[in-house]
Amino acid sequence: MDTQLQAVNLEYASKRKSDRLGPVRLNLLPEGFLAQVDRDRAERYRRGNEQYKHQYLYYHPGQDEGFPVCADLYSPLTDVRG
Repeated sequence: MDTQLQAVNLEYASKRKSDRLGPVRLNLLPEGFLAQVDRDRAERYRRGNEQYKHQYLYYHPGQDEGFPVCADLYSPLTDVRG
């Protein structure tokens, strides 16, 4: 997957080659976990009479820090750094 991402995204490839980005990691979460997180967040926003927007991506380091780890699937895929 890492090799394919680099093939279609030159910026990603450049950052991987220079070690500014590590490889993609996949964490399998318990069934229904993100739905519960979404419900909890929506409830907090609705109490303040604010509009809630669903968060579909977690893209800042550490945003998923409190998430459980059911299976952390990381394997060094094809290393294209040479």
